[in-house]
Amino acid sequence: MKEADWLGATDPQTMLTFLRRKVSDRKLRLFAVASCSWAEDFMPDPHTERLIALAERFADGLADEQQLEAARSGPSFGWSGAVPCGDAGNPRGHAAERAVQRSAFQAAREVAGHLLEFSPEVPDDAGNEAPVRDLLCALLRDVFGHLFCPALIQPEWLSWADGIVPKLAEAIYEDYAFERLPILADALEEAGCAGPGILEHLRGSGPHMRGCWALDAVLGRE
Repeated sequence: MKEADWLGATDPQTMLTFLRRKVSDRKLRLFAVASCSWAEDFMPDPHTERLIALAERFADGLADEQQLEAARSGPSFGWSGAVPCGDAGNPRGHAAERAVQRSAFQAAREVAGHLLEFSPEVPDDAGNEAPVRDLLCALLRDVFGHLFCPALIQPEWLSWADGIVPKLAEAIYEDYAFERLPILADALEEAGCAGPGILEHLRGSGPHMRGCWALDAVLGRE
């Protein structure tokens, strides 16, 4: 797959196949977590939210394999498999159970596959119904869009103005405040960054999520 193929891809499973063994487990797991958030949730429940939160913590090294295994073997795990899909189903619950699979690549593939099968349309950032296929591809490009043009963050940008750039980035990440990414872009530009790719991405409409390639570049995360 070349850059033009990646940018124009419309099949998230093809994109994931291309990514296999090229990217970190963290980013694959965070893609799975973010994808769960797009699933229409007919049956909100604490079990689903715990699984999603656990998968995210595990991706960032804040939970261990034993906790993941305990969730997979718990009495509530697998309950959603007995719930019929459709108007009475729980796509978010199904997706959450796939997000805690042992393999990050498996988690990403299974979440995407489930949503493609059971949630053909989901609300986008503007609240409009959009094909889930398009949203999954957009999420993949948000996380892995740097593959063909790696962002090079200069040390002087990070130290400028008493380190305001990494401080802003860390706050955005911790608060899920992706609406503040344009502010980070402004700070980067004032610090001396002139690279259109990273600035345009940070100022773009998204979707953006934890694992966003531009935000990760500033934070030094893979």
